Amino acid sequence: AALFNEAFVVLPEDLAEGHVAIAAPKKKTELMKQVNAYIKKYKKDGTYKDMYERWVLTPYPTMPKIKEPGKPERTLKIATEIQNRPMNYRNTQGEVVGFNVELIKRLALYLNAKVELVVMDYDKLYEAVGTGAVDLAVASMDVKEGFESSILFSDEYVDCPVAVMVRKEK
Repeated sequence: AALFNEAFVVLPEDLAEGHVAIAAPKKKTELMKQVNAYIKKYKKDGTYKDMYERWVLTPYPTMPKIKEPGKPERTLKIATEIQNRPMNYRNTQGEVVGFNVELIKRLALYLNAKVELVVMDYDKLYEAVGTGAVDLAVASMDVKEGFESSILFSDEYVDCPVAVMVRKEK
């Protein structure tokens, strides 16, 4: 995207479609229905487009102020990781920010939920969800085969084609 325009170019054809979803333990079917309702809403009302432009197409995005629910009805333990800029990372102040973190905050407001954010390595996320150690994982997770017995995956929440990027001089 914009960060790489000077030195890199993305080849014109996508290699494949990525399937980026939010994950929940298999028993959280009602929560996943609510998550999917939010994904549909945020794509329809322009929130997704705004977030994508700010986080993916802007060189130095900033985290917007998003209010927390006034009287949350529940607390959700939501896992993410911090090694995938601009999706989730620590800023210079040490705060966990990024597209996924903004999505978590907006989803919490929609669900009227307080969030307990759990940061872990990406490779631990599937296990944490599968065992029910967390309620959701929002970390640009790939929909993976073989997890159907323990994990529910949401509808895609970000468009993520698989492409090839090369140096312009090549």
